[in-house]
Amino acid sequence: MFEFVYELFDLKMLLVTAFLGAAYMYCTWTHSHWSKMGVSSPSAPVPLFGHAMPSMLGRMHFMDVLHNLYRQLGDQRFGGIYTMRTPQLLVKDPELIGHILIKDFNNFTDRGLYAGTHTNPLNNNIFFTRGERWKTMRQKLSPTFTANKLKYMNEQVKECSDGLLSTIGKTVDEDAGRIEIREMMAKYSTDVIGSCAFGLKLDAINDPDSEFRKHGKNVFQPSLRSKIRVAVIFMQPSLLSIFRVHHYSHRTIRFFHDAFKQTIEYREKHNEDRKDFVQHLMKAREDLVLNPNLKPEEKFTEMDIVANAYILFIAGFETVSTSMSFCMYELALRKDVQDKVRKEILEVKSKYNGQMNSECLNELHYMGMVIKGKMNHITSRNNAPISNYGGGFRWKNEYPWCIIEVKSKHIPTVLKKIEKNGNFYAKPVFDQIDFFIWFSNFYKICQKRDNLQLVKDNLHGMICKVCEINDVRCHLGKFHGIFYRPEIYTLK
Repeated sequence: MFEFVYELFDLKMLLVTAFLGAAYMYCTWTHSHWSKMGVSSPSAPVPLFGHAMPSMLGRMHFMDVLHNLYRQLGDQRFGGIYTMRTPQLLVKDPELIGHILIKDFNNFTDRGLYAGTHTNPLNNNIFFTRGERWKTMRQKLSPTFTANKLKYMNEQVKECSDGLLSTIGKTVDEDAGRIEIREMMAKYSTDVIGSCAFGLKLDAINDPDSEFRKHGKNVFQPSLRSKIRVAVIFMQPSLLSIFRVHHYSHRTIRFFHDAFKQTIEYREKHNEDRKDFVQHLMKAREDLVLNPNLKPEEKFTEMDIVANAYILFIAGFETVSTSMSFCMYELALRKDVQDKVRKEILEVKSKYNGQMNSECLNELHYMGMVIKGKMNHITSRNNAPISNYGGGFRWKNEYPWCIIEVKSKHIPTVLKKIEKNGNFYAKPVFDQIDFFIWFSNFYKICQKRDNLQLVKDNLHGMICKVCEINDVRCHLGKFHGIFYRPEIYTLK
């Protein structure tokens, strides 16, 4: 009897030991990838979590995790890290980044992000699309964002700005001069992006029940479901496909599909041609969806076109409203800077008979410094931009100091951290409003055609939109100055 118990106990111990050993092998099997290739890692990876453990436990933002790893690599031009079980090459050297973003970009077209397009059709946009389909979609959409095309949208922005001014005036009179600026800027940017991306007059700024605002707000509203989904994407994204996990509700998908379809039907019925993003999407729809000469593998669906309108809407309203809100906050704290910005705007506008256009914006140098400096300030920490290329590739290139041959799924480049690295660029130069104006050689390099041109384009587009909006708010300040009153806020 005792012998049987001992044998059963030994069998259980054997099975438990085998299970734990197998689990450990699974959690650490890929963690020798970079050491085998002779690439240094900043620190030893934690089983299963790799270097992402602080982020997965909610103790630190993932951008801060990357910043710490960046510092730990010291003077090395790149290093190998692990996000969960996935090897990633963390690139620091500007020359190498230039090759990845520009010269050898054909090898890095995929973002390396989980899309799950079968269950999440709104992810069939240019941000998630891979390979040849990404190249085709980019070729159709990129002309939309040239400087000349953006000028055609000035009238739509101005119309939304007039609505913003009217609403602020009413709110100031009704609520003793107090404004909840974050929500108001979010509604305003919803109107602007909704007009440019969907061709609709939303009037979200006056409509508390705006469906566009509700759906946009829900995307960025954290929940237990969204946190679990993000954790699974890091650990085993294939599980989301197996269990058919949806990123967006069927109601949200149907809402954006119907909104875009109604816009198309209205313009086709009334033969309306506007120089905006919707018109370019309609042209892309004709070339990629309705074209009978395309091969089956080259065809796109109508939902693919809707998905690109959706991603512009989601990416546009949140980034613009956040930048404006922080900028207003800083201007409220520094009345002297606010007055200087207002003075510059009034002087420049007087030269153009009170009109605000692209030429006028180009002369607002001080305001541009404020906005660019504030954007740099708020994106240097938790919202630092990351270029992440992946999808499974092999890339080889020769340099005077080494020959790089990479086989990896992801290559993140921490652009914001590079600009503060004295080994690559000079220290930032501060002017008299050094509380949030940060300048470095990084931005000058971005403006050169042969260095990180993509960064310059994205930054320029953002600045143009915020400049226009910021001017409207500061123009109002001619009658109502912007002040910060902390006693009206409740911290939770």
